[in-house]
Amino acid sequence: MNIETIRKDLTDVMKEMGTAKASFSKLEGQEFEILRQMKDKLDLSSVESANKEVARIDKLLAKKSEEILSDYKELKANYDW
Repeated sequence: MNIETIRKDLTDVMKEMGTAKASFSKLEGQEFEILRQMKDKLDLSSVESANKEVARIDKLLAKKSEEILSDYKELKANYDW
């Protein structure tokens, strides 16, 4: 390995680091915007609170699905479709 190869390798690594830093900054900005929207539109202050809300909505959805299925079966039995 000569000095030119090492220099080129180091330059390539520095370029990759610059790209990685730019990507990281972009992701940080996206994270900030998502958290801001969660707070403004949904009144959720953290990812944890969002996860709790999703769990609550999932339970509600499961309950409503069961009610719909039960009502459907009752209607089908009563009206002999």
